[in-house]
Amino acid sequence: MLQRGVAMVTAQLATTKTTTRRATAATAVRANRELLAAARKTVLVIQHVAHEGLGLFTPALAAHDVTIIGPNDPVPEDAFDVLIVLGGPMGAYEADRYPRLRDEMRAIERMLAADKPVLGICLGSQLLATVLGGRVHPSGTPEIGWFEVTRTGSDSLLDVLPQTFTALHWHNDIFDLPPGATTLARSAVTAHQAFAYKTRGAYCSIWKRMSRKRAPWRRPMG
Repeated sequence: MLQRGVAMVTAQLATTKTTTRRATAATAVRANRELLAAARKTVLVIQHVAHEGLGLFTPALAAHDVTIIGPNDPVPEDAFDVLIVLGGPMGAYEADRYPRLRDEMRAIERMLAADKPVLGICLGSQLLATVLGGRVHPSGTPEIGWFEVTRTGSDSLLDVLPQTFTALHWHNDIFDLPPGATTLARSAVTAHQAFAYKTRGAYCSIWKRMSRKRAPWRRPMG
């Protein structure tokens, strides 16, 4: 009887753990879908290289009207509800070498002036930091590989993540925290891995999200 009772308790614990994992995954999916709010939005995505696409953000954007521009496309001046700027091998301070970076920063400025959401990933985070008055510069310690990131603040965008998690890093540059921004995460060698500006206006992260496919340039995403 004792062995049977132990087996029953063990089975119940295993079921509870599985249910918890499923609930956590469901929460993350739900949070992704609610990222841009319930109403259908127009989203401009600036992509710099083929292998750094939207990745895991794709499901969250499925219900919205998404326009993705590639590295040779002009940055449209049309009004969008949301701007997402992805990563790339260039530095935010290399606008003389890559003139389109100035157009991207002007697009970020327009969105901020209109109090519209901006999400920056990797290079996108550095461009956003630059526009907001932060300094982007080489770190002196390249962060390349899988390393832990620790959340340092509470924000609805990151609340679905554990306090500490492992993320893919691939950057030599870092940014100083822009005036008025709040740090959301750090790693062992990078003090500002993510930040938020205002309550809902601008977010950025310096780590990367994973994708299994190279998506061709497409307009719009369907």
